[in-house]
Amino acid sequence: MTYTIKKHTVFRIIFITWMVLWLFFMGREDKDDQYRDLFSMYKANYTEKVQSLIGTELYDFLVSCKTSLSEGATYNISGFKEFSIYEVRARYFLWPLRSINQDADYELRFGPDREDIVGYKEYKRHANGSIYERVGL
Repeated sequence: MTYTIKKHTVFRIIFITWMVLWLFFMGREDKDDQYRDLFSMYKANYTEKVQSLIGTELYDFLVSCKTSLSEGATYNISGFKEFSIYEVRARYFLWPLRSINQDADYELRFGPDREDIVGYKEYKRHANGSIYERVGL
């Protein structure tokens, strides 16, 4: 006896298996209110999504920086742990401005650190950080 399996039979088996797994996934226990958070993200506008991703304080500081810095300026941002995901998100948010480590046009300090930087003067103060401009710009 030889069995031949038709294409639509294989498709039905795969589809039914996928549906069973999907129902199992949706019926499992809601851990840490993940479904509530997911639905709130669907309803949120762009600003609210970015705020929940990077935090309200950092978002407010970055918006202030983006509006204050001139187009084509270079900057160095500090106030984060080394290789922090928040620093990467901040650099992504400030694009198309260019981030460099030395001799930047502006120094962005996120957090409570308000110490003066040699060669820079305070350009703008924000509740969550400060912007320093290089002297002689």
